[in-house]
Amino acid sequence: MIEVEPIAENIICLTAHGTLTRADYQQVLIPRPEKLIERHGKLKVLFLLDTDFEGWDLDAAWDNTTFDVRHRNDFAKIAIVGAPKMGGVVRA
Repeated sequence: MIEVEPIAENIICLTAHGTLTRADYQQVLIPRPEKLIERHGKLKVLFLLDTDFEGWDLDAAWDNTTFDVRHRNDFAKIAIVGAPKMGGVVRA
């Protein structure tokens, strides 16, 4: 599952949970950024991998690759942040 939160006109935050599927890409991860690219040009993306993130299924991994190649020049910056799996314990 993926959550999308626009932060500004050309900045978007994507939060990934569980296992990403082709449906996640076709319904959310491809159309939402493409609309913003059309409207505002290059995007800045914060991609958060939540503690329950498990990865991609094979079809989603392929969709991710083809999307990245097709839009390789459409992103100003991308930050990918993974949350550590710590069983709810916060360490300083």
